[in-house]
Formats: sequence, structure tokens, C-alpha cells
Amino acid sequence: MEINFKEDRVGGFNYELFRTISSPAAEMGETLAVGDRIEDDDTESWLSEFSQAAKRIHDRAVTYAENGFPPNASRAFMRAGNFYRASIFYALTSDPRREKHWRVSRDCFRRAMELHSTPVRTVDIPFGDADLPGYFFSAGAGHRPTLLAIGGFDSTAEEVALWIGLEAQNHGWNCLVFEGPGQWGALYDNPGLTMIPDYERPVSAAIDFAETLPDVDPERIALVGYSLGGYFAPRAFAFDRRIAACVANSFMPSIAEPWTSLWPRSLAELKGDAFDAAFGEVAKTNPGAAWTFDHGQWALGFDRPSGFLDIWNDYTVFDLAERFDRPFLNICGESELARFKEGHGTAEWTNRQLTFLADVPGYCEAYVFTDEEGASTHCQMGGIRQGAAVTMSWLENVLGDHAARADQNVRRGSKVLHPALTRVMRSVFGDPVDDGLHRLLAQPAGTPLAI
Repeated sequence: MEINFKEDRVGGFNYELFRTISSPAAEMGETLAVGDRIEDDDTESWLSEFSQAAKRIHDRAVTYAENGFPPNASRAFMRAGNFYRASIFYALTSDPRREKHWRVSRDCFRRAMELHSTPVRTVDIPFGDADLPGYFFSAGAGHRPTLLAIGGFDSTAEEVALWIGLEAQNHGWNCLVFEGPGQWGALYDNPGLTMIPDYERPVSAAIDFAETLPDVDPERIALVGYSLGGYFAPRAFAFDRRIAACVANSFMPSIAEPWTSLWPRSLAELKGDAFDAAFGEVAKTNPGAAWTFDHGQWALGFDRPSGFLDIWNDYTVFDLAERFDRPFLNICGESELARFKEGHGTAEWTNRQLTFLADVPGYCEAYVFTDEEGASTHCQMGGIRQGAAVTMSWLENVLGDHAARADQNVRRGSKVLHPALTRVMRSVFGDPVDDGLHRLLAQPAGTPLAI
């Protein structure tokens, strides 16, 4: 494939390669070598090349383990799991390799964690008649602050664990990474457990579970959500007051508008059978579109492309601003916003988002990664460790050892904007976001704690 990391459209080959190479488990040369062998826009070539490489690394991991080299084996199992996960990104749900490779990916991660210098516990979280899969990274004995972490539309718990679990542990925090309804492990382990808008339910179940663990301080529980988790986490934050602080990466106060805004206007204006027919034509030449429908059908439980038109309508927190009365951090990126700009109506939606943040009663902070930092794509692909560092610095300043630094921000309900945020927002969206920015800037300012 022609590798161009400036082409960072989510779901495209370059973005997904960038995502794979960005994992803390990845080796750059190894991943680029796979990308070099993939044929452009050939999803079978993608699956074949990544799965072959995953099998080779997997075999090496087993050899390391059998010969008594646990650190080497752990790293190799992580690399193999990352490649198995990447291999099936474009695989349709009807392809038996999809579930098979996902299960091997999860098994590799679990084996890696068993061999890790600080073992990680695999957990099952009771949720009604189901069990939600997850991982508990303990920072050691004693009541410690604990971060709950969830992914989004297509990320796995294993991927998210590599983004933040080990980093939180290094900061002296416990971390509970888990999957909820509609996410890979939760849905494969519990067929029919499709995605729901009221994500406070699975998150509250995870908090219930966390509170049974002896090393969790129930007064210092935080939550981070990535991608679509940028809706799941704030939604749970609004309803469960046990969450003392929340990070959205990035904040999605609603889903329907931004989701549909990036479709061609001619497609977005269609309904029912006409939309289904038009979407089918687009999907024939657009692997990302084909994947979006197929994965969405499985994760959300609808049976035709036009199901996307209505299913997101209940996914919103726009009417819940008054519930955001504890510390809240939004992390976004300049390139991510520039991609978002391409949609129709996105500037107006972004203005509503900014107005929402201005209206919340609690302290909130908005942080933007600029292009020059190399971490400005969706969820900081290319700079995942930078994203984790900002997340943990803010959490440490709010709930951790340096929590006194947040006292004034919390007391005043400060609204803190990253120095580059106003420039980036105006550069990307122009005049339509001025009202939201002015409202934010008119609120009490405070000390930046996301550093």
C-alpha cells in the first residue's frame, strides 16, 4: 500500500496502519514491513499480511516462553495480539476468521499479561445475566486512586489496556479496563448484548465491581473514554456520582449529527430503501464504508444501512449539562478537528459542544494537541504516550498526590482552555464557533492542570 500518514481519515488504510504502529506493543519496522506488502484498498491483502505476520510473531512468543524468557515472550505476545487485532479490522462478520483471530488476539494479550513483570488480573464484571470482560491493573496494596477505561465503536479492551492501563499503573493508579454492550469481547462472550445509549448502566456495574477490590479507594474513582467512549464516559459521569472525575478523548455530547455529517450530502438526505441502495454502491468501492455498516450492524443490532439514520438519536448528553459538577477534561486534536470540519453542519455542532462546556457548573478543561506535536489525530494515534501523559497528569492534579492544585479550579467551577484551543477552533471552523468560544472565555478562568 502507499503509506501516507497525513491521510489520517478514520477507517482508512493509512489511519488503521498508523493506529497499529502507534500501539505501545508495536515495533515500527515490523509494522511498516507489513504495510509495504499490502495491496492498496485490498481488504483481503490486509487481513492476509497482518495475520501471517501475527502467526510468525506468535510462534516466536511461544518459543521464548518455552525456553524460559518471560520478558521476551510477554513483549512478543503483545505484538502478535496487536497484529491479530489489526488483521480483522475490515473482515466482515460473516468471515469465520474475524472471531477466530479476535480470540487469538485476546489470548495473546492475556498470556502477555501473565508473563508481565507486574501481572494483570483478568476479570469478569457481573452485568445482569451477562459478564463484561476486563483487566485490573493493580498499583499495589493500599487504597489507591483508580481509573476505569473504556473504548469506543471498534476498539478492544486489550488495545485500550495498552494505551492507558500500564501507564496508569506506572503513576501509582489502579486501572480497570473493560468492555460494555456492543464492544468486541462483551458481545462475542454474550451474544445479543448490543450497544445501548444508557452506558451509565455497564459503567455503574464496573464501579460496583471495583468497590469490592481491597486496593481501590472508592472516593477517588475516575473514568476515561476513547473515541465513541467520548460519549459513553460523559454519559456515565452524568448519572453516577461515584465518578469523581472524567476524561473524554474526545468529547462527543451526541452521536447522530457528527456521525452522519461526514457522509456525502446526497447520501445523508436519503431515507429508507433509497439510502440502502446508495450506501450499497458506496460500499463497493469504499472499504471503510463497508466495514462501518457491517460492524455497526453487529454492534448495534440493526439489519440495514438506513438503521444508522435513527439509532444514534438517543445517544446524547446535551440536556444533562447541570450534572457535570465535578472535574471534566476534554482532549482533542488539531488534525482530528480538521477532518471533522469536512462534514456539513459540524461547525454548528462544535459550537453547541463549546456552549455546553461553558454551561456546566463544574470545573472543566479542554486540551488540544497541535499538529506540530505529532499527536493531533483521533485518539492521538502517533502519540499515544503523549495522550496518556496528559490524561495522567490531569488526574494526578485532580485526584492524585497533587490534588490540592485543583482546589481553586473546583471551587470556582473554572473553565480552562489550552492556549492553542481558540486558535485551532477558529482556524478550523471559523465564525460559527465564536459564540461558544466567547461563552467559555467569559467564565471564570483557572490554572491548566492537563500538562
